[in-house]
Amino acid sequence: MQAELESEIAKSIEAATGSSFEVQRVETCGGGCINDAFIVFGKPRNYFVKLNTAAKLEMFIAEAAGLEAMHRARTIRVPCPIHYGTFGGRAYLILEALDFCNTGDWQEMGRQL
Repeated sequence: MQAELESEIAKSIEAATGSSFEVQRVETCGGGCINDAFIVFGKPRNYFVKLNTAAKLEMFIAEAAGLEAMHRARTIRVPCPIHYGTFGGRAYLILEALDFCNTGDWQEMGRQL
């Protein structure tokens, strides 16, 4: 992730949460075949960030709305959407980082969906 975009993401997190945020490191991770995905490690918490072209902002808006509805329903644990926007020709979606590896009952998750 470029330094300017990293700074924009940090500012967006601060604006959305009302708390200061300091990026410690950024790591590439899996996030689907059409997006670039990163875990942004920082203080006080970590975030999952998806990137695509600015033209894909509507896709991120729809994803955030769907996740927010599922989050409010409290039937299944999903990442809480934090913020979305565009910067430097890229669209981004910032989500709460959750550890989905090595935990959970996948059959139960399917029932909850």
